[in-house]
Amino acid sequence: MLSKFYDGVKEMQEELCEAMRKDLGRDMFINYIMEIMLIEASLKHEFNHLSEWMKEHPEEVELLHTPGQCFSHYEPLGVVAVFGSWNAPLVTTLKPLMQAISAGNCVIVKPSEISSHSSTAIKKLTDKYLDKTTVVTIEGGVDVASAVNELPLDMICFTGSTQVGRIIAEKAAKNLTPCILELGGKCPLIIDHSAVDRFQQHEGGLRKDYKLRADLHRSRLRIRAREQAEGLREAVRTQIQEFYGEKPEGSDLQGKMINEFHTKRVKGLIDSAGGTIICGGKVVEEARYVEPTIILKPDLESKLMKEEIFGPVMPVFPYKDINEVIRFINARDKPLAVYYFGNANSPSAKQVCMMTSSGAFVCNEVLTQINNHSMGFGGVGKSGYGRHGGYEGFKNFSNRKAIMIKSPLPSAVTNMMVPPYGSKFEAGIRKWGVFLLTHNKSSMMFYIRIGLLILFLMLVKVLFF
Repeated sequence: MLSKFYDGVKEMQEELCEAMRKDLGRDMFINYIMEIMLIEASLKHEFNHLSEWMKEHPEEVELLHTPGQCFSHYEPLGVVAVFGSWNAPLVTTLKPLMQAISAGNCVIVKPSEISSHSSTAIKKLTDKYLDKTTVVTIEGGVDVASAVNELPLDMICFTGSTQVGRIIAEKAAKNLTPCILELGGKCPLIIDHSAVDRFQQHEGGLRKDYKLRADLHRSRLRIRAREQAEGLREAVRTQIQEFYGEKPEGSDLQGKMINEFHTKRVKGLIDSAGGTIICGGKVVEEARYVEPTIILKPDLESKLMKEEIFGPVMPVFPYKDINEVIRFINARDKPLAVYYFGNANSPSAKQVCMMTSSGAFVCNEVLTQINNHSMGFGGVGKSGYGRHGGYEGFKNFSNRKAIMIKSPLPSAVTNMMVPPYGSKFEAGIRKWGVFLLTHNKSSMMFYIRIGLLILFLMLVKVLFF
């Protein structure tokens, strides 16, 4: 089915990109590189590695359980529900879907109704190219999502806000249904003084707008000093003009807000933020356009700093000492990612990495960690739990069954294990039981090899010296 899935994404590539363009106002090429390309690469990776992942994995056997064999076997969970989000409608829906299929599950797909064009395209893709007895896509609003969530499912994968994630998890708990929750929060982005020039030129300020209007990473930017914040303002203004022209709201290259409601919502966040707008602030509601906006030191109690932004607005807080940044991060919910721009080997980078908790720590990059097939993608705490992507995703959508096969023991041995217990048996277990449960064949082979080596050396000494 994965090969048909891949063929469908390839054949519907233009239609899928066009659907995202209608929903998010993003350029067709950006839609390709930010979502379609990632999905195609993930499908190829799954297809190339699936046979290896499905193999039984031998496990160590403690001496108490010998003679015997132990191994792990990954089996399907059963029926999985995948709830996608509107801000990255294809990646957050189709990537978990392919992983659930790889693990052998049946899947109920519920795309976000807010990205309606993408939802329709996803349903067309699954209906046309995937087995309808295995994958069913259901469109609809909150009532449909709630009805799906009430079902006795074997797994739920949800991507969205922390607020809705709580509701999903609460309802799932009634059926003891495990969840993979890919939630949000605010992801701190730290710029050290050593990286300010490069960051101002390209990386963080304008990579955020690159994906934008709907990015799942809502950053709080911490930069080294106020004069650097001023420099960032001029750099951002220059880059926006170079990228999108004098009137970026009319550019096809710049994404738009998903709808009028979210345009007004983000405008409200800007207007009530406090602080100083050092760049942007313009909102054109009829065009669903919010200018990339940087707000210096907004009120920490404002909605901007309390709620998820889902738009091109970046709060900025200057700092003098990296410990100040660490305290700031640790005083708030654990983020999906912490981004650090600077020398990766510096004490500051290592402090931030080791003294904060997040789903990912990313140095000198943003967003692209989700493309890595080896690590899996996920959060911690209120930014979510569970992971999908690559082998980690396959394991999360599977049940890891433990299998033990023992050879029959002689009756003389088994008779000692039933009441009444003999005094010698009891004394032997008390003396050696822990040893037998903490040493396995591999560790014993090590001791045997050491013993044989000692015997060999003794033999050499007797024969030749």
